[in-house]
Amino acid sequence: MSREQIDDNLKSMAKRRQKFREEIGLDEDCNEETPSGTPKVVG
Repeated sequence: MSREQIDDNLKSMAKRRQKFREEIGLDEDCNEETPSGTPKVVG
């Protein structure tokens, strides 16, 4: 997989995750960690 494909995958995963979080009403300001262990970027 190319670097661009990996970046696209990460972006689409982040979008789905954010949509899910909004649907279940989680606090968007919480800095929870992603499964990979890197801090979630809140922007």
